[in-house]
Amino acid sequence: MAEQVLDERIHTSLKHLMRLKHHAHGFSFLPKQPIKSVLMGRKRSTIRGRGLDFFELRDYRPGDDIRSMDWRVTNRMRKPYVRIYAEEKDRPVMIVVDQRRGMFFGSQWKMKSVIAAELAALTAWKALDDGDRIGFILLGDERYVECPPTRSRAKIQQYMALIAKFNQKLHSSNKQLKQNLSMPELLTKVEKLITHDYLVIVISDFIDRQDNVLGSLSKISQHNDIIVYYVFDSIEHDISNLAGMVVGDGEYQMQVAQQKDDIVDGYNAFTQEALTNIKQTFNKHNIPMLFFSTEEEVASQIRHHLGAA
Repeated sequence: MAEQVLDERIHTSLKHLMRLKHHAHGFSFLPKQPIKSVLMGRKRSTIRGRGLDFFELRDYRPGDDIRSMDWRVTNRMRKPYVRIYAEEKDRPVMIVVDQRRGMFFGSQWKMKSVIAAELAALTAWKALDDGDRIGFILLGDERYVECPPTRSRAKIQQYMALIAKFNQKLHSSNKQLKQNLSMPELLTKVEKLITHDYLVIVISDFIDRQDNVLGSLSKISQHNDIIVYYVFDSIEHDISNLAGMVVGDGEYQMQVAQQKDDIVDGYNAFTQEALTNIKQTFNKHNIPMLFFSTEEEVASQIRHHLGAA
């Protein structure tokens, strides 16, 4: 049986998500960031990279390993000094991926759901190359799936297949389905799954009530690093160019009538105010919020936000 050919603007595939590992470079999740990175200047994370990290220089104490002696400082200070290194510490990365019906929308190049899946794959491949364990929590309309952190590439491939499966289930005909799961409900469950020293990436359009979402995120951020990937389509914030556009749901089509200026201005002002409030609230909780558009290639966007490395 011939493999189904997918339009990668509408649905993603395992093959495509696997190919993205060749594009997972030029960005970093480490606390020390290039100057242009949005993560630059955030507080020193308790999460250390793999390997030995120099921590401090202090007086020699009985029992210290003689091989840690800093002879140059010892000779200069006329007393023994040793160099102390932080132990290698594992960092799990948990990626929360929204693949609900509301993400199945796009007016530019790709669906928000496809952008979210690609972001999840790029993030996973980069973190895996950095030696971290990768896990996923996939959120659909009627169920969610927990994928425990692992460094096994075979397991990661299975997780990518699940992301593709969730993504391919999204269709315009799904509009009859009841959306049972919300992001706040999922994040409440995530609170119990994630203990401390995780890097948590949450990928969504954050259409749910923000006060409920932020309640869980602020609790998780007390002992973990969180980065929010906000996936959006330009029409969601500006409908001034919508007049005359043909829209459809896969079954029906209609042409949008000319809008009145006061309606357009009112809608745009409302959405911009809501977006500003979200940004300010995330900033208050020290949670970086990165913006990802449906009209640009994902790898270049993530490099723009997280800096060339």
